[in-house]
Amino acid sequence: MQIPSIGIRQRMLLFGLLPALLILGCVLWLNYQRLRSLLFEFSEENLRDRVRQVAADIDRGTLEAVTTARTMAIAAESGLFGDRPASLAYAKGVLEANPQFCGAYFGYEPDADGLDKASLEQASRDDGLPEK
Repeated sequence: MQIPSIGIRQRMLLFGLLPALLILGCVLWLNYQRLRSLLFEFSEENLRDRVRQVAADIDRGTLEAVTTARTMAIAAESGLFGDRPASLAYAKGVLEANPQFCGAYFGYEPDADGLDKASLEQASRDDGLPEK
């Protein structure tokens, strides 16, 4: 195939500048792809680290709550069972000492200590509510 007669400027453009621009375009495209890949990897690694940090914070909070609940259970087993005023004072103290908790309580079976009726009567007298 014979190239039609073209001038020196067109030949320089065709055989010099055009291939250089094509190579430059390929290099820029490859660099773009490489940079994009590196940024995605960096973002994923950063996200993984952040998730690990949040999970560790959640684990730490959960461990603290479980430890407090176990301590309260040991206290109930060691003499607070049946002593409702002391149990309430202890639960209130735990709640005041741990502002991250929204509640602290002891849960018993209905009338486990035999004091439900007396406690309800006392509460209704204190609150001014009619007795049941």
